[in-house]
Amino acid sequence: MKKFLFLTLFTTLFSGLIAQESTAKFDVGNPIRFGKEKFHLGWSSHPAENYYIQEYFPKGEQPESYRQMYTLSLHFGDRTPSEAVEAKIAELNARRKNGDALCRYAVYENDDERMLDFLVSAGENGTLSVVEWDIHRYRQIEIDGRPALLLMFYSHRAYGDDILPFLKKLPEKRTERLEELGRQVLPLPVLK
Repeated sequence: MKKFLFLTLFTTLFSGLIAQESTAKFDVGNPIRFGKEKFHLGWSSHPAENYYIQEYFPKGEQPESYRQMYTLSLHFGDRTPSEAVEAKIAELNARRKNGDALCRYAVYENDDERMLDFLVSAGENGTLSVVEWDIHRYRQIEIDGRPALLLMFYSHRAYGDDILPFLKKLPEKRTERLEELGRQVLPLPVLK
């Protein structure tokens, strides 16, 4: 079966192609609490001079087969939350055009922050193998006098026979998770 690559900022690509690394590239605390779950650092990368990414998972979950993931990424530069959301929407529209019939999204604006809530899927021959629902929260911050875009995102997946029950429960979880991510306060990342 073909591998699917649809996570924001190439996280699946990095997870699959680069040896697993879980040394923090920046510090915000570990574990991170989101909702009722504790998410522990499971993978990290610093693939470019101005880009850092860390993925966190509930105990027992792995990057290749997670059900829930919390990700933080830092991109130093002048990119705004609006520009980041526009780029992600272009990617999602391309997915839809290329056959992802479940691909949907909504954008929320609050002052200088943006949130993007979306659903994507993958499969073959008319059968879904995975459905992923993500919430991205983009925020402009400053670290050591340098502007940076902070992306905080929550991802929840369902595979195979779990997809239909997942989709049925999604409306009740969606509002709660959107509100949780929207009000979550993390300490300012400290680079290591």
